[in-house]
Amino acid sequence: MYTLGQLPPEIICLIGEQLNSQSDRLHLIFSSRHMYNMLLPTLYSQVRLCDGHHDIETLAPFLNTILRSPALAKEVQHLNVQDWGYSPWEKDLQARFDYNEYDSNLIENADCGIPYSAEEREFQLQGLRKGDSDAWLALLIPHLNNLQSLDIAWPYEENKVNLMFSKAAEDKGCLFPHLQEVYGAHCDTEGGVDSYYMNPFFNFPAMRKVSGNMIVEFEKEEIPGTPVKRCSGIEEIDLALSNNEYGFRFWIQSCIALRSFRLDVGGPIVSSISIQSGYLQESLSYHKTTLERFWLRTDEESDRDEDGGWIGSFAEFSALKMLHVPFAMLIDNLEAETHWELEALLPPSLESLYLCQCDSDLVILAIDQIETLLGLRCLPKLTSLGLECYMPKESIRHRLSLLSKTCEEAGVTFVNLPPAQLETWDYLETVWPRHA
Repeated sequence: MYTLGQLPPEIICLIGEQLNSQSDRLHLIFSSRHMYNMLLPTLYSQVRLCDGHHDIETLAPFLNTILRSPALAKEVQHLNVQDWGYSPWEKDLQARFDYNEYDSNLIENADCGIPYSAEEREFQLQGLRKGDSDAWLALLIPHLNNLQSLDIAWPYEENKVNLMFSKAAEDKGCLFPHLQEVYGAHCDTEGGVDSYYMNPFFNFPAMRKVSGNMIVEFEKEEIPGTPVKRCSGIEEIDLALSNNEYGFRFWIQSCIALRSFRLDVGGPIVSSISIQSGYLQESLSYHKTTLERFWLRTDEESDRDEDGGWIGSFAEFSALKMLHVPFAMLIDNLEAETHWELEALLPPSLESLYLCQCDSDLVILAIDQIETLLGLRCLPKLTSLGLECYMPKESIRHRLSLLSKTCEEAGVTFVNLPPAQLETWDYLETVWPRHA
């Protein structure tokens, strides 16, 4: 029988990588010198820093290790940085950060590759000397040039990390050649982080996905009428509890070939303006031949009359396979004589249609339209259909039962779920899982 230490190195490394707990990985590493030498790099593959409490006590030693051991910096593939900022030591004299405890020559002469101006560099150095977590992070992150994914929760009034990413973007993101996925979030339970903070990632060469929580696109003077350079390889944008004023114009139009877009609107708890549907449709129109998945849900608590208006037609989106959208926003109007017909709004490429947040007074109209759609057989690839609505009346329940049979006969899987219920969220999570 083999002992663990007698296994081939590649098997031991695989075991170390598969351990979910950092503490388990640490115990294995310190079980012997052989394990230490072999598995130490795996400890650095996934790094989590900052939690809003004494962040510098973790950041400073970690940066010191990275600067002295560049090989370990290359092992960091996934970085999770939570709400950093001014910690309690600034108010507690006994816990005050002491810059003299660290090698100032090593730190201040470290070349992070960011093209700072002399003024910007001095701004960063002052932050390092006073123990500003924002400055230490801004120096640390560029040394992790093998990063593949980044999770970041942006704090209030901290701009050195944002400046660093903006300067890196000016150099076309060459410092981060392997970064493929970025998740950004707001640090609080109300309000949101400006989408501007995420703009630099659209210039990084390997980026394929941007996702976030409580992201807000605020008005910018340069937005109206300004052309956006299509230069980004990002293919997927996935946003929860997020609002827009201009349809995430810069993000969407920067993409060369966007394939997937999801937006769960945050509503008034995030910002005063939730969604401008016309701007969103205008932005998405740049990707009519590439967009395969589109998902939009409005804020569950908001008035449906203020949901942002008509989302527009998807008939010309020739690659679209999955569409998840509020029924009222798709047909445009609550008045039956002025609404659009579903068959005029959908492309023949569609495989999955989910009409969400259908109010009780629109259920009959939705059923009628779906039955017509199935009868016309204008969606030959359709395999899945969902209608999210309340069922207060027996007559509606009977119609839904008949619709289910019609779908079955047409070879289409039909689901009917109530809005804002746990069973609905569980189902939707299986259809399109959220960021873990």
